[in-house]
Amino acid sequence: MAFGLNRVELIGRLGADVTVNQLMGGGRVANLPVHCRHSKPRTD
Repeated sequence: MAFGLNRVELIGRLGADVTVNQLMGGGRVANLPVHCRHSKPRTD
């Protein structure tokens, strides 16, 4: 399997500390809890 570089830009506030887990094959996975505020007009 070929691995490439993926880029993601997230805009928001971190909800908690980032956790990084090591995979059995040597890779790493990061968990990033991000909070965002989405508002839309009320239609009452």
